[in-house]
Amino acid sequence: MIKTHVTPTDGNISIKVPDDYIGKHVEVLVYKVDELIDIKPTKPLTMSAYKGLLSKKEATELQDLVSKSREEWKDSI
Repeated sequence: MIKTHVTPTDGNISIKVPDDYIGKHVEVLVYKVDELIDIKPTKPLTMSAYKGLLSKKEATELQDLVSKSREEWKDSI
């Protein structure tokens, strides 16, 4: 991964792509640094902060997946 900061002097920014990135899918983001908002929780998050994010069906499916994963892990030991 390559991360850098630049200050454009016109409407163009040129990027030198490393050889091992050629032919690969890459992501390019452009944003003003002062647009970033660093949001920090006012208090530590607990599990109750996530209550209601999943439907009952989604919660059951997730719990089943976790239980199955634990059994597979236990069986492999």
